[in-house]
Amino acid sequence: MTFANAQSNYSVTDSSTNISYTLSYTSGAYTTPSVATLLQAQPWWGNSALAGRLMDAYRNAQGSSNPFVLAAYGVMTYNNADYVSIQYPLSQSSGPNYTTTVASAYGNWYIQDCPRSCPMANMTQLYLIAIGYTPNTVNLVPNAYALRSVYNVQSAALNAGLSYDCSVFDKEGFCLSTGGRYSVATSPETTTTSGLLIGSYKYDKNIRLGAWVDQNLSVKNVDGIKLSNSQPLFGVFGVWSERNDGLGYEVKVSAGYGDKDVTVTRTSTNEGSSKVQSRGLQTVSSYGIAIDGDWIAAPYVGVKYTSLKRGSYVEGGSSGALTYDTLRQETTAALAGVKFTGKIDPQTFAVVSAGVETDLSTNNGQYSAGSSNTIVFNANPQRTRPVVSAGVYYDLDKTQRLGVNATVRQEAFESTSSTSVLATYTVGF
Repeated sequence: MTFANAQSNYSVTDSSTNISYTLSYTSGAYTTPSVATLLQAQPWWGNSALAGRLMDAYRNAQGSSNPFVLAAYGVMTYNNADYVSIQYPLSQSSGPNYTTTVASAYGNWYIQDCPRSCPMANMTQLYLIAIGYTPNTVNLVPNAYALRSVYNVQSAALNAGLSYDCSVFDKEGFCLSTGGRYSVATSPETTTTSGLLIGSYKYDKNIRLGAWVDQNLSVKNVDGIKLSNSQPLFGVFGVWSERNDGLGYEVKVSAGYGDKDVTVTRTSTNEGSSKVQSRGLQTVSSYGIAIDGDWIAAPYVGVKYTSLKRGSYVEGGSSGALTYDTLRQETTAALAGVKFTGKIDPQTFAVVSAGVETDLSTNNGQYSAGSSNTIVFNANPQRTRPVVSAGVYYDLDKTQRLGVNATVRQEAFESTSSTSVLATYTVGF
């Protein structure tokens, strides 16, 4: 690890008190855990809460362009002797994870040359420390965080596609549906607006077979990522129904596939392009039961396989270009829930469903640009994910239908979700 000086006399403000403090340089050589140039503030006598708030302020002001590690430096007196202590980290943006390398007698505290019985209450001087550094490995965190927005919004699009259907028929046994889809994924936020076309053929009174195309029209990307409006998603489905009124058994099998170009910018001179491939296969079985009034409850179970893969690529740029390995996120999940369908009036009906997905197996790859530049892409995957949807449909006549449907789902990354809204016009022939 090569350490470098940060800005001298840096001013930060404690937001809770609106008081500004100045951080200034001092130098000190510490054999444990490392030799570093320290940016040290005036002492706050035992006020660790204030130190933590100022660390956060410094971290937010510096941003990702100037990586650093934050810590607290203190002096304690024990048995008439003074001891130095260092805490890693009170707050940490990026850089080395000292918690795995520093001896930990008291939580994250390392007590230099002090017996294990040294009480924390004896800490008499507390300094705020910010260590600016030039890492000897590349910081991949910003791009990995941005890229997960692509995975989330593509997951939302793929899952929407696996639910597409077309079930309004006339004498010729054909159904055609057209409309649009809007999807938004959070943390970080990316949105897509797409046009879609769904068609099906009623093979006999119990079976319909169909296909769909979903083409991006616009994308709102996050910084560092550009997901294109290139090739569409497309898929096929087949449905067997015991009856045509929603009662009894129904089995649906669906599949989706698509490639999208994606460009990742790491620095002003280093960027590269690849494809994100989306694959999905799902089978769902349900059983419709008549309940009060004109409503039907249909409990369902199923299995779904999805795969999102960004291909390998080499960055452009004459200096510091990296070669990235393939990045996969594969999941096989069990599905369970219940769907309610009921008439609001003779021409209007509603559909509401709620369920969960639980992973049976997962394969979450590493975000890697060679063995020395590798981080975990999904450190805490959500293995059980709720999904809810609601829609309203209006029959213009027996062969024409307008519909609006919204689906909210938990995505595989921690604290992320997606919402997809569909608006369709369906006609039967």
